[in-house]
Amino acid sequence: MMTVNSAISPFTQYDLPTIVSINEACDSFPWRLSHFEQSVSAKHHCVCVKVNTSIIGFAVTKINPFESELLQVGILPEYQKQGFASRLLLSVIDVCKAQSQQLFLEVRESNVAAIALYESLEFNCVGQRNNYYPAAKGRENALIFALELNI
Repeated sequence: MMTVNSAISPFTQYDLPTIVSINEACDSFPWRLSHFEQSVSAKHHCVCVKVNTSIIGFAVTKINPFESELLQVGILPEYQKQGFASRLLLSVIDVCKAQSQQLFLEVRESNVAAIALYESLEFNCVGQRNNYYPAAKGRENALIFALELNI
């Protein structure tokens, strides 16, 4: 169950070492620091979830008037399956609803837990990108999910 002392707030360049560390713990092929720096500089919607005062997860979303894209999301493994990702994504969805018509994301087709989370939030699979992600042995397909925001 989610800890009562949790909050979602913007993250800044000063939080990037922690964000990069979380991304490295969650992803076999994480973003580099420069990717996060570019997102912060571009004023993407960069938010984190904190338990007490510690950052345990993050989301980066590029918001546009018609369609937005969830670029990156991660929760420390020891905090997964406790509702933090759902809460974080619901906050992202709320922000996007005020500014966009659709929210898109890509996910590795092997990431069954993430796919279940996205489907529970009413995202629908709308396509596939073949050989999109690097993998331990070659490449892996990405599934493209979309959420209609202004229904």
